[in-house]
Parts: sequence; C-alpha cells; structure tokens
Amino acid sequence: MNLYERMKPSIREKLDNSQQEYPNTHEWLIGELKRTEFFTELRYGDVIALQDTVGTHIHFMFEEAKK
Repeated sequence: MNLYERMKPSIREKLDNSQQEYPNTHEWLIGELKRTEFFTELRYGDVIALQDTVGTHIHFMFEEAKK
C-alpha cells in the first residue's frame, strides 16, 4: 500500500485543497506519495514540501501500515 493510500483522510483533504493554489507542487507530491511505500523513503525536500502544504508533521499524516 503506498503512502497516498495510507494518508489520513483529513490530511488528504488538505493536500487536495492545495491543488488550486499550488498545482505543480500538488501534482509532484501526489506522484511521490503514490510511488512510495514508507515515509522514510521520501527525499528531504519532499517531506518539507508536504509538511508545509498540509501544516502537519509527517509522523501524523499516515495510518499504520497493515501487516
């Protein structure tokens, strides 16, 4: 399951709401989240952009991975 699928609904809504204001960043972040399974695999710049976009620390954005 990728990070976009594991993202908490409230965080995904914030990310989706950023599309109007930051369309390029939104598209780029969605692509990275769909290609990535664990947040530790994200690049530093991706993490900073994501946190700035949704206003939440990365550790609180995702549901636990199901085993």
